[in-house]
Amino acid sequence: MANANDRPRDLEWTWSDGERQRLLSRFQTALHALLRAYESWRPGDEAQRRTVAADLAGRIEKAGVDLDICASNCHVLANTLRAQAGLDGVQAATPHAAVRLSKALGCSAVLTRTTIEQLAGRLVTLAYLEGANAIVRLGEEYWGTPIDRLLVVPATPPATTADDDRRADPSPAEPAFRFRLSRGELSNAIQFLTMTARSGVLTVSADGPGGQTGSLTVAGGRVVCAIFDDCAGVDAVARMMTLSHSTATFADGAQGAERNLNLATDQLLIEAAVRADELNP
Repeated sequence: MANANDRPRDLEWTWSDGERQRLLSRFQTALHALLRAYESWRPGDEAQRRTVAADLAGRIEKAGVDLDICASNCHVLANTLRAQAGLDGVQAATPHAAVRLSKALGCSAVLTRTTIEQLAGRLVTLAYLEGANAIVRLGEEYWGTPIDRLLVVPATPPATTADDDRRADPSPAEPAFRFRLSRGELSNAIQFLTMTARSGVLTVSADGPGGQTGSLTVAGGRVVCAIFDDCAGVDAVARMMTLSHSTATFADGAQGAERNLNLATDQLLIEAAVRADELNP
């Protein structure tokens, strides 16, 4: 029969009331003392006051971001333990939880619960949040997951030696995003890029030998230019939507791009979808 002594040492978590009170008191007292010191300070000129204020504000806000991410991790892991043990008290993700997690966009994370074998135990990147759901990136693939299953963790890139650096050949920068698309899925990539306010060029290439290639330039939260074969604008987007299978890569940077579109994203996708249907009755 199992007893308390059977629990591994790694399954210990010490967070006593005394520790909590000491940490909170230290943090709150330090912030209050800093505020009083700043209010009583009489610098030589106003420019110096602004410089010091900007420096302190940035560092204090960074501390708040770190604490937000820690709070998110605590709630996620508590929920996971309850869910896996079949206990009551599993709480649905809230808008406040999404706000906390938004501070970790671009950070590494692991999924504490998933039925997707490819993601289990893997380090993913938090790419985008929408309500109670998130989009994470693993290699070249993007996946959706509830935000209450994301545990933000430190990224640990493999160490390299000086010899490794000398042997490495210079190569062009990796694309910021890569999508594998089936017919009609281009709209998902466009919505992702415009909603996350990216600026750059999405190159779409039809799979297979001799596949055609087109491009979409994104800037200011919308597609401003589309070219595919001998088509431009909405027609080009429609043609790309009809590709059975394609690969799309997004590279940041859209300065000085040609413009042949001036439509809101929703309007563009509706018009392009109608024309794509006409091309494939």
